[in-house]
Amino acid sequence: MKQIVYLTPNEHSKIVSKMADCILRVTNGAISFFVCSEIPKKLSSNTVLIVSKEMPSVILFNPNIPIIISSDISGISDCLMKQHAQIVYSCGFGEHDCISFSSVLSAQRMISLNRTVKTLDGQLIDPFEMPISFEAKHPFFILSCVLALLLCDVSPEIIFQKLSFDNVCHSSHTMFANTTKQIEE
Repeated sequence: MKQIVYLTPNEHSKIVSKMADCILRVTNGAISFFVCSEIPKKLSSNTVLIVSKEMPSVILFNPNIPIIISSDISGISDCLMKQHAQIVYSCGFGEHDCISFSSVLSAQRMISLNRTVKTLDGQLIDPFEMPISFEAKHPFFILSCVLALLLCDVSPEIIFQKLSFDNVCHSSHTMFANTTKQIEE
């Protein structure tokens, strides 16, 4: 089973719960979502790791696991890619980010995948732009959620058909992994 691990010191934030709800809704529970305050010792190769902006000094020595970061902490990206051959994808508002908003102020908001990405199953997803129907209040969470789903082989059409960050209730389905034991099982 594919899994998304969100690494953040603030495990119980409402936006992380919204993110979990969205992932569960889009995938019908086919992808596990965990929230951790430290990197689990053992992660399967079917994992996508999202690192919150509050944890910029994360180093993972497993080049098979893609890491999604905010472009606000891009200095760590260079280190991971050059010194450890890590696959790193950045989210933000820049043209050099892997995924970004190409339009947030106009009536038609757009998310843009700016470069080709390789999914966990080895498929290539070419750059695209797609309209979104919700407000971009929390840009990193939205962009990292979309990118994580793409990396887990969920098609862009399915993501944008089912994804909504508006009016999501606090999740009772989020798997908060306070220890790495839950993820390793």
